[in-house]
Amino acid sequence: MSLVSFTAFPSLERDLAQTVREAALDHESLQTPIRACELNRCRGMCCHDGVFVGREERGVIGDLFPGEVFELRGKKMKTRTVVARQDELGEGYPKHFPQTRCIFLDDNHYCRLQSQAVEEGMHPWYWKPFPCWLHPLGFQREALSGRPVLSLPTKKKDPAGEPGYPGFASCTTCGRVDSQGAPAWRTLEPELRFLSQISGRDLLGELSC
Repeated sequence: MSLVSFTAFPSLERDLAQTVREAALDHESLQTPIRACELNRCRGMCCHDGVFVGREERGVIGDLFPGEVFELRGKKMKTRTVVARQDELGEGYPKHFPQTRCIFLDDNHYCRLQSQAVEEGMHPWYWKPFPCWLHPLGFQREALSGRPVLSLPTKKKDPAGEPGYPGFASCTTCGRVDSQGAPAWRTLEPELRFLSQISGRDLLGELSC
């Protein structure tokens, strides 16, 4: 097991690495055609509602960006959101999404956590909570075995979907089916490559077979 930490969250990183090593791959969903993130189109759509954070993330990010950057949502903490202007909403912004944006988005729709890492010469995702850079990928659990499954949420199988809320990842610009796009596992090579580095598992090699 590597002693190198690829992110600012070593404890969570160890857990993620173990999850990746144990996970099944949803080959079918990962063949879904999607397009790579284009900020000029989406304007950080996936960041509209902030991200849930645990103790380790709050401690690290709170030290990096002191101030009121978190807020309580129910019984969990999230990065704080602010009201978004109409010109800050991405193309085809879903009607069921609140018209807000994460406090860490700058005026050009870039993540300040990512910009900070780049300025420091770190990996761009070093300071980012894992769900942020994994998006639109996600892990589900097999119903019977409980084994984690790495997949791309789709309209028919979006774990965030419920009556009155069609879903999250499958409704964002980079998670929507796009006939002009490449298979998800190719479009999301940077994310899968980083997961491979963290876990020591060659995900791209397995998916290309």
